Amino acid sequence: MSMSMPNFVTVEDICPHIPDKHKAALESAKWEDITFTTFSICDTAMLDYEITEDGRLYRKNEDGGLQLIDDYTGKIEFETVVLTEDKDLEVSLEALFFKGDLRSFSFLDLKELNRETRVKAQDKLMDVFHNHEARSKKWWYKAYLFYAKVVVFIFSCVRWVFGAFIKLCWMIQNKIT
Repeated sequence: MSMSMPNFVTVEDICPHIPDKHKAALESAKWEDITFTTFSICDTAMLDYEITEDGRLYRKNEDGGLQLIDDYTGKIEFETVVLTEDKDLEVSLEALFFKGDLRSFSFLDLKELNRETRVKAQDKLMDVFHNHEARSKKWWYKAYLFYAKVVVFIFSCVRWVFGAFIKLCWMIQNKIT
């Protein structure tokens, strides 16, 4: 997979595309709230796309409107993690478009993920958040923030002066050599 930023895909009605053998495992999923990630559409990053019930591909505009992508030809692979009450499941799907029309929609895979890893990472993140929140309520925190901003400002000024001096040296060197 590419290390580029993902795009996001929502599917208007995904239930008909889930194989019968996986329906029980995914029955508690609230599909209207689930967004898939994809690296298949890599022209730009962090855009939202939607595949509608009638098999059309739309890109969501900044104003919340939808723009029909009627010339897209290609395969879009997308996946998400569904958190159920007792399992974390990774769902992988694929949609094949030809000139804007959905030609096939495939359920690729359903994998059970190690829930313990996610819970540990989530707990660690919450600990960091709570520690930061507790520290921000201490009596000395405002003084610390002022001190940190002063130090950052001073060193930013020093870096700017040295950067300007170095640019001046390069300019002089290029003129005399």
